[in-house]
Amino acid sequence: MEEAAQIGAQYIWDVFGESIDGMYVEIMFAAWPSQSRTYWMGVVFPSNPDSMETTDLQSRLHRAHNELYRFAIDAVTGLRVDISPGFGFIPQPSYEERQALSEWRMSGERLAWHIAWEEMSTAEHMSYLGLSQQDIQPYLQAAREFARRHFNN
Repeated sequence: MEEAAQIGAQYIWDVFGESIDGMYVEIMFAAWPSQSRTYWMGVVFPSNPDSMETTDLQSRLHRAHNELYRFAIDAVTGLRVDISPGFGFIPQPSYEERQALSEWRMSGERLAWHIAWEEMSTAEHMSYLGLSQQDIQPYLQAAREFARRHFNN
């Protein structure tokens, strides 16, 4: 468990450039019957989220608001499997906001644009956006670097 937490800390450092020294890390061992692998899963908080005396709802909200990172490590090999920033609390949109978004998504104009975009080739996408291969090289390099950090190689 301690080794998984250390691997997770290095994983967070490599991907996000953040140190979790002095923070609270919850580690769980996952051995699901539906999976052929076992995992160590970690959740990072600035401090112990269960240390405050609150109601159950307040406790869950406190945890959600303070979750910084999540990671998964292969329990046998120690290889990195997944990492993400903490979920945090995301307020739900109102009924009116959901309706407006639904109407926007379903508009004929948007549907026609989406169909036209899907029929374009990558070269046509780049031309439409005014991008050259040289313009996207820094993004490709950044993507390669993040992939290297994520997958250890």
